[in-house]
Amino acid sequence: MRHFLFNAEGIYEREIPSNPKDPQNLRLIGTEDTKYTIVTVGNLGDDPIGKNAIITTLKPHETTLKDFRLWLYETKDYRRNTEELFWNFKEIELKETNPPHYICDLANIHCHLFFQVTWVDAPAYDGTYRVDLTGLTESYSLDPMQSPLTLEIYKQNNVVHNFPLHEPALTNHRQEVNLFNHTLSGEFITLRYRADRIPTIQVFYGDEEITMPIDLSKAFAQWGWNPDTRAEQIYRIEIVIKDKNNVTLRPWFDATINDWVNGGSISM
Repeated sequence: MRHFLFNAEGIYEREIPSNPKDPQNLRLIGTEDTKYTIVTVGNLGDDPIGKNAIITTLKPHETTLKDFRLWLYETKDYRRNTEELFWNFKEIELKETNPPHYICDLANIHCHLFFQVTWVDAPAYDGTYRVDLTGLTESYSLDPMQSPLTLEIYKQNNVVHNFPLHEPALTNHRQEVNLFNHTLSGEFITLRYRADRIPTIQVFYGDEEITMPIDLSKAFAQWGWNPDTRAEQIYRIEIVIKDKNNVTLRPWFDATINDWVNGGSISM
């Protein structure tokens, strides 16, 4: 968990180290009495090498909140799964009478899509298939002033989660999946979906299209899955293939999963 301190003018001051034994509690030491904004990003890592999410290089007394961005590392023309990322911010005013103690309550800024692909008849090929997910957010603005979405999490405690602004650029994700028992199973971890930015999924074998592009927004609408109302985005879908042009899409039930959301099948 990393904490970034910006002054009242929105200019970056420094990164505040957290206690590994108690990462959700942050104490501000050696900070002048004034207003600050603390932006916290969880699961980012200290070194971008080996990580799939990257943030702006912050320069003390130079970088502003408006410049603060997060984007996904690109491999060729697609993105790999990102980490489970978290984000939030806190505007504070330090005074001698106020203890400089900040408690983080972080919002999920990633999305899980679990998928299972089966065939009505036996699949034509053994081996490794490719599943592409297209039309996804590539980057966020981490400027709290740009946050377009706030969801109430715990009404009694007045806990809300804010979510960062999706920038315009779109990207693609890809999974290479081995066929096992005539089934493909996998998971995409991406940046969050929006109600107006739900991806398209397609199955390939090499360069051969096994399905046509499947726009998931139609299914999400039928099933009542609105990404803008879900603080935690975890979706599970099953694709049943009759042939390239005859595909059924339905929520995927796993008996080990407790957060099952009912929904009917839809032919694509």
